[in-house]
Amino acid sequence: MSKFIALAGGVGGAKLALGLTEILSPEQLSIVVNTADDQEFYGLHVSPDLDTMMYTLSGKSNEKLGWGIKDESFRTLSELKNDLALTISDIDLTLYSGSISLTSSNEVCAISKDNLVLLEILLDLDIHPGDE
Repeated sequence: MSKFIALAGGVGGAKLALGLTEILSPEQLSIVVNTADDQEFYGLHVSPDLDTMMYTLSGKSNEKLGWGIKDESFRTLSELKNDLALTISDIDLTLYSGSISLTSSNEVCAISKDNLVLLEILLDLDIHPGDE
């Protein structure tokens, strides 16, 4: 059996990965997701490309926007009077809550892999923070 590796980031990379999952088994496909755009937001480690990938592969993405979760709310963000370009939903904040005390890249990987389980994604996402 052949093994394939996809390098992906952003909405386009998530759509490519979704298409590949339709023709390849989880055992055949690994996806390396961009983490160079990761940042800290209110003390939480945020990985926008990884989030887009997870939401797309889980079938929970907001197809109208191309990112985020469908039928999501932004109440917390509006209460913070956020003026940043990054939009983070209430569910995003829940998933990020495990990242408050991250001290190493290994912990970022562990939290991300836990989120894959929560979103019921049965696929090997290769998660290596951009600083390594």
